[in-house]
Parts: sequence; structure tokens; C-alpha cells
Amino acid sequence: MKLQRHRFRLMALVLLVLLVFLGASLILRSLQPASVLPSMPDAAALDSLKETVIPGTIVDRNGTLLAATVEGKRKYADPAERRASLVHLVGTDTGLVPGGAETLYAVYLYGLRPNFSEALSRVIKKQERHGYDLALTVSADLCEEILRAAASHPETAGKKCCAAIVQVETGEIVALASLPTFDPETVTEDSAEALKASESRPLMNRATEGIYPLGTLSEIISGELYNSLPVSFRDLQIAESEWPSAVPLRLCLAACAAAKDGLVPDLRLLRTVKTNAGGVVLPWSDPSSSRACSQEAARSLKDAMKASVATGSASLLYDPTLDIHALCGTAEEAAPETQQVLPDPLPADPIPRYEWCLAFNGQKDLPYAICVLMEDTTAADPGSNPAALVAKDLFTWLKSNPQLN
Repeated sequence: MKLQRHRFRLMALVLLVLLVFLGASLILRSLQPASVLPSMPDAAALDSLKETVIPGTIVDRNGTLLAATVEGKRKYADPAERRASLVHLVGTDTGLVPGGAETLYAVYLYGLRPNFSEALSRVIKKQERHGYDLALTVSADLCEEILRAAASHPETAGKKCCAAIVQVETGEIVALASLPTFDPETVTEDSAEALKASESRPLMNRATEGIYPLGTLSEIISGELYNSLPVSFRDLQIAESEWPSAVPLRLCLAACAAAKDGLVPDLRLLRTVKTNAGGVVLPWSDPSSSRACSQEAARSLKDAMKASVATGSASLLYDPTLDIHALCGTAEEAAPETQQVLPDPLPADPIPRYEWCLAFNGQKDLPYAICVLMEDTTAADPGSNPAALVAKDLFTWLKSNPQLN
């Protein structure tokens, strides 16, 4: 009898130690800085989770539904134009767009970071597992407007391009879109392979993955400034590039530096993370900034941008009701090395040409920076810049919709 009691006590002690260890581990995990994502599971583990966990919803900054699970299937925002404008940001649950939120934040969407009380509740009550709900910083309406603006001008319609809009003070990415794009709801196995093989690269997020020559902008934006702009951010990874080449979203921070006397905010795509019951897992936090250049260098860039709108290449962006500072530029890929000339050479392929527009509005009630990149293979008309046409439309939309919330 004493031996049996001793065994019970030993088992109880072992169980208590295990519970204490589990509780301590979960508490330490919950105390981990919210800005640090836990490690992603491998593909097999993630596939297993997808069979047992209902992934959380994704909404924009105004609560507009961007992604949700309906009857076991992942559904995306209506209508089709909106889905296409957001697919590079939201991604797909199949991982077709690796840089989208569906993949970047799988650790949240599938609830891989429960707090102690939540994990214990799951064990005791055997609750159905729900992932966490994400709110992004973007405006779905403004992302859709980027596609409309690109399609509304003969000089830009049908061209490969991208645009990014950043809140200068907080670093929030309020809109981002890349063209060409696609509707995630119509993708089949065959069409997915076609998308992967397409020469136009519709799966590529040109704003975060594309690296393009700066061309004439390199005469104004210094290598010291560009190379000082952050590459890795709390909520987002951006392709690495070195001046005189640039990634559009990273270059957008150069406009922020000009607007903020050399300071650049940390870019943010994730606004909040909440449980299925509404509990806050990751709250909104105060914005932070770092210095990219001196105040003097920032003011010199700001003056150049102001002069460009007044009398220079960015004069198309002039609006007497706004305080727009902007730079427009062109660039071409480096020509290939000269090769031996054949008797009857084939016509040479046109050298890819790019059009940049980098701008910000200096008014405190509309503190937004915009970067637009247009890809083209033909020379633009002298004095024109297709990227500026899109940027002008976006500033007009922002002026008409000042409260993004």
C-alpha cells in the first residue's frame, strides 16, 4: 500500500514538473517581443497544420475582408479586380506568391504562437483550433486604385509596373500593387504552372522583389543615402540592392527621408494580430525611425524635388492645393557587351527602358510618399513620364479620401 502511494506521489510530481515546464515555456514564448516572428515550420509540418487548423482572416486597415476560410476553402476579396490588386500582398494559401501575407505570417494565421491560457484551454476543452486574425496597414480601395490609374492612360495601359505608397510618419504601407497580376480565385494546377513559366512574371511583386537601374535619378539620389535605407523590416523582407540600382519600395523611403529631415520610418505591413475571440496577440505599437542621412543632405534632396515640380521634369505633378515634391527619371539596362558581327545579324532586341516617379506631399494631413516604376521597351516622348501620370492620379485619390483610418 505504501509502495502504491509512493508511486502515485512520484507520478504526480513528474506531472507537476511537466506542467511547470510547459507553462514556463509558453510564458517565455508569450513574453518574446511581438515584433519577432517564431520560426516557420517546414513544409510537411505546415501542410499538417492546414488539415487541423482553420486559418485566421485577413482584413485591411478599415476592416475590409481580404481573405477568409469558407466551408473549408480559402476565399479572397470581391470583386475580381480587387483580388488581382491585392494578390501580391495577401498571397495565396498554396504559397504561389511566397512574399504574400498568407506565407509571411503563416505562424500567426495558423496559431503557432498561443499564449499560456489559450494553449491550456485547447488541451483541457479540446477546442477546435482557429488561427489568429490579421489586420494589414493597406487600404484595399487604394490598392485597387493603382490598377485603375495604370489602366487609364494610353502610355501606361498594359505595361509592366508597380507602385507603393507609404505613410511618411508611421511607415505604414498604405497601398502596393504590381502588374501584371492575376485573380487567385481562378488559379488551377495548369494555370499555376503557366503563371510560373510566363515571361512577364505575374507572380513577382515588382515593388519588393524587382531591382531596377536608377538612371537619371542617380544624379540626385546619392549612393550614400540609398545604401543607408533599411533592407530588412519588422514585418517585411525586401530584395537587397545597391546604388545605382533600386527596389521600388525601398526607394520610397528616400522620399520619406527628404520629408523627415533625414529620418526614415520602419516599414510596416502588419497592423494588429488578434485571436478568433478578439483578444489582442500583437497590438499596434508606436512607430520608430532611424537616420539615413544628415539634415543638410535631406534638405538638399527636398529642395531638388520641389524645384523639379516647379519647373522641371516633375511639373506634371504640380497641384496648387497640395505641397508635392517629386523627381522623375528614366533608365535603361546596360547594353550587352559587343560581340563579333555576323554577315547577316538578326535585329537586336530593344534595350529595356524604365520610368521612375518618386514623390511625397509635405502637408501634415496628407503625409504620403509614392514611388511608381514603369517598365517599357520604347523611348517615351521627350518631356513626358508615364510613371508621373500614375503618381498624379494617386495623389488625386488621396486628396479626395484624406481619412484612411
